[in-house]
Amino acid sequence: MVTGPRAAVVAVALLAACTSAGPPDPAAILVVHAMLASGPGGPGVEPTHGPAGGMTVTARARGGVRKTAITDHHGEARFVLPPGRYLVRLADRDCESGAPARPVHLPRAGTARVSLTCWGVG
Repeated sequence: MVTGPRAAVVAVALLAACTSAGPPDPAAILVVHAMLASGPGGPGVEPTHGPAGGMTVTARARGGVRKTAITDHHGEARFVLPPGRYLVRLADRDCESGAPARPVHLPRAGTARVSLTCWGVG
């Protein structure tokens, strides 16, 4: 057992280590809904939309966090990620249009939703 001035130094060091790191950020949930659009579109002609199941979705943060998921038959993919800013996109191989990446901000312990539309399948 450490006593005297040495004990005080050890106690201060332990307290600093415990308080400086703090608790980890609570995870955030990202829900991605992928839709498949097909048809000619154009003036007066609406394209057909439906859920895009089986598509690869990637969420990538600037800090290097990268997660991939596959959409279910409802066109939905869910991620549990640290809070922050992400770019979310459908894989080019799954979508002829290449569906551009969408920026998403995930709040602490919150949920963010984003919809992506794919025009045709490659």
